[in-house]
Amino acid sequence: MINTMEKPQTLKGFRDFLPAQMRVRNYVISVLRPVFEKYGFEPLETPTLEYASILLNKYGEEADRLVYTFKDRGGRKVGLNYDLTVSTSRVLAQYANEIKLPFRRYQIQRAYRAENTQKGRYREFVQCDIDIFGSNSPYADSEILAVIYESLIKLGLKDFNIQVNSRQVLFKLLEDADILETSLKLSVLLTLDKLEKIGWEGVSKELAVKGVDETQVRSLQEALERSEPDENLKELLKGAILLGVPEKVITFCPSLSRGLDYYTGVIYETVVNQANIGSVTGGGRYDNLIKQLGGPDIPATGTTLGLDRLCDVIAELGLIPDSLKESTVKVLVCQTGDNNKVQDYALSILKDLRQNNVSAEMYLDLKPLDKQLKYAVERDIPQVVIIGENEVTEGKVTIKDLTTREQKTILKEELKELFN
Repeated sequence: MINTMEKPQTLKGFRDFLPAQMRVRNYVISVLRPVFEKYGFEPLETPTLEYASILLNKYGEEADRLVYTFKDRGGRKVGLNYDLTVSTSRVLAQYANEIKLPFRRYQIQRAYRAENTQKGRYREFVQCDIDIFGSNSPYADSEILAVIYESLIKLGLKDFNIQVNSRQVLFKLLEDADILETSLKLSVLLTLDKLEKIGWEGVSKELAVKGVDETQVRSLQEALERSEPDENLKELLKGAILLGVPEKVITFCPSLSRGLDYYTGVIYETVVNQANIGSVTGGGRYDNLIKQLGGPDIPATGTTLGLDRLCDVIAELGLIPDSLKESTVKVLVCQTGDNNKVQDYALSILKDLRQNNVSAEMYLDLKPLDKQLKYAVERDIPQVVIIGENEVTEGKVTIKDLTTREQKTILKEELKELFN
């Protein structure tokens, strides 16, 4: 008989996360969430699927092509979230009468993009978003930078750079270069955003293909070299420094534009200097998006911290805590002897451990002790509790530390004190 089943595998750009990887991902979220909440951000969740009309024509022509869209069984055209910003803006538009402004929200969910995969770039990924709605103050953006800084510091990152710019600064550059056509402006900014990757020669070639002449390209380069922060950016930077972000961490980057059409003002990205992976955070101000979705005119600003890239970076830099390299299970209860008394006693020990908040499991099948110990080693479980007929008769347990290889037998009542 011919086996017609396909080889089991994930789709390109989609990944499984085994327990060792999930421990790291959960750890990063456990670091980020308290920081978000300390700054007053409230949790929010939105559906993975939206009407395609909600998602499309918000990001720009290039990004729109990366949105997963399809018709559902009811014939409705729907799409998977490209990011969380548009869905959250839809929430602000839909629940405008229920949400009190200013409103701070954080959201930790998956997003999807049908793009070419490479290091740090996946088709399914998790974004950790923070946003402030209802404030035009540059200090709202300062708050975002402060959260970025504290979050990365708490993850153990030290050598990183928060790059900032503004769409107003960028449009002034285009005016100085006599690039005035509305349809061309955003396309030029997309190319300018690649400056650090492809250099000025690469930017010039791409601009020429887009119809920008040599005089305009030269003027743009000259304008870029003399560009400086506007008053709004200066106020934002002052606020960030007062909130505890070291001045040396923040860099004005006049070529930074970020590729999404919905940005209206300040924009920012964070790059970890030791890791060749691109930005680990990215965001900015998008004051018109909620109104575009049919809601009131609510200013908004925020950023995403990319969970996948952050996990990749801390792994690459050796910043994963040693405790995460072990199983979450701290004790394996092993039983020797094929009788009900041993099994019952072992189960009671397992219950006692768990009631005292010790993460424990029991080897449920009756196997030789060496196989049970091998299982514990393979699972990185550091301690085993061995129960045999002698332990049952004497009301004791035998403890073996698989790291030090030390072993001792103690009274059952001493177990709680030992692990506390």
